[in-house]
Amino acid sequence: MPRLFALIIGINDYADSDIPDLRGAVGDANAVKYFLVEDVGIPERQIVNLSNAEATRVAIETEIRKLAENPAINAGNPILIYYAGYSAETVPDSQEPIEMLLPHDFSYRGSENGVPTTTLFRLLRQLKEQKGNNITIIFDCDEQRHTTRTHIDEDLSSYVLLTACRKGQSARETAGGGVFTTALLNLLRREGLDKITYEEAITALQKLPG
Repeated sequence: MPRLFALIIGINDYADSDIPDLRGAVGDANAVKYFLVEDVGIPERQIVNLSNAEATRVAIETEIRKLAENPAINAGNPILIYYAGYSAETVPDSQEPIEMLLPHDFSYRGSENGVPTTTLFRLLRQLKEQKGNNITIIFDCDEQRHTTRTHIDEDLSSYVLLTACRKGQSARETAGGGVFTTALLNLLRREGLDKITYEEAITALQKLPG
């Protein structure tokens, strides 16, 4: 029985009317879950999938904590956290910019309900302490207002991070979904998840438009 456990998050629709909805984030998240279940053979009970209104700040942070607390996950078992949605960098008055993921209930009128990278650092450290560092994070993030690429590189010994774009770039989506996620899943199906390293995967990805 494959021992991988996953938290998959996809957000197309945002509660704040000032945030334009995305088209492909939920589809990307569903495609990742389908790949894990149908191609890799992961039992659905080992996957948590938060979509749209389910993906609040509290829910996202709670589910990461639950990974650390889950007695079914042994030290060293692979853990995947996938996020498709918006990232942003807010610039509070007289403060340093704060990079964050935007949950469904994020609002620029009350930006404390984002998921800042400082919180992610803390949750990932706790997860590593409890379950080891066999953790992969995949972000396919588009950018919103005052933004840079969301990066969480405080301690790369805790996890491997794959992102759709570098600082100053934007993730792209088409009618069929995110360009990065689609290309990555196609590559993993072609090469085999157990036959390719992280570095080889990034090197072998097709040249992505834009």
